[in-house]
Amino acid sequence: MEEIYGDPATVIRRIVQQMVDGSINAEQAAELVKAMAQPNEGVDVTVGFRVALISQGYETEALKLNRVRMHLVEAGAMFNYSIPAAEEDWLDGRHEELDPVFLRASIMVLRAGNIDATLDDSEPNMMRISGEINPTNDDDIDEVVGLFRQELDDVFPDQAPHHREGKWW
Repeated sequence: MEEIYGDPATVIRRIVQQMVDGSINAEQAAELVKAMAQPNEGVDVTVGFRVALISQGYETEALKLNRVRMHLVEAGAMFNYSIPAAEEDWLDGRHEELDPVFLRASIMVLRAGNIDATLDDSEPNMMRISGEINPTNDDDIDEVVGLFRQELDDVFPDQAPHHREGKWW
């Protein structure tokens, strides 16, 4: 799927066009539009996205973003950007120089989340995602969550150990 950005009407038109062209199917198009209609849902990746922009030398642009949310869908990944009202023209009219920068930042965020995303060498405005976007192995997730809970309990116990003195508890 080709990178799509812009105001909601433009994005929806391009999603429909990609469906007509056969790049995505109707279910994928509906899932993308649904994700777009829920900008406050999804995973908050603001810090990672800003770091990815800054690492490419675009700190000014990174600081213009209030929040970045990522939606993982069957067709790929969708990023929703929240910016101050005074910057709306900047985001809608992004200079062509920033398109690949935002795409590389998206890939960096996905890779940090253990999703095998790469820039498509043959088409500069496309990323490739290999493997599953939403892993279904709940056993691994339960194990990681259990280890995290145990670590929290060890570092921040609910009750003070008997040998400890002080005003923490």
